[in-house]
Amino acid sequence: MGTPPFGENQITIHGTLVRNGNEGILFRGEAGVGKSSAALELMTDGGQLVADDVVVIRRVGNELYGTAPRLLKGILAIPEFGIFDVREVIGGKYFTPSTLITRCVNLGWLAETIDRETSSEFHGLKVPRSYRQVSRDRKPTEFPLGVDLLAVKKSEARILRGHGKVLASTRAR
Repeated sequence: MGTPPFGENQITIHGTLVRNGNEGILFRGEAGVGKSSAALELMTDGGQLVADDVVVIRRVGNELYGTAPRLLKGILAIPEFGIFDVREVIGGKYFTPSTLITRCVNLGWLAETIDRETSSEFHGLKVPRSYRQVSRDRKPTEFPLGVDLLAVKKSEARILRGHGKVLASTRAR
């Protein structure tokens, strides 16, 4: 049996990862539940985005570290606002390339049953897990951190052009 595509000690999962002080908080949950919005909320309090939507988790000894795939580094997607590079729109201090994962927060909709396990396991290592239930009606109404939405739209256009070129080059092969 060969080596998995991301290496033996590396997996890729759906989630959003933020470093907040000494904590690496991994948000999990179904699409649209608010993982990216939760990350942006922490960023308004000084947190730093590590990865949004796709998190690469690597085991190093008895610790788990997370990062984003190369093409998604620094990119945050908030449906109500757009897709943008946090480094160019709100500043480099709101991004860090990787972090130790110390906690997992499962997000779920109100009135739905969510798994109540006390830890998540990756690569045979357990990470403490908590839960937050959110309302389907909860939508951000204004962009925090005083950011001009025009800057978000410009960043989104640049990102989409760049990703289009990458996709076109892979199809040409």
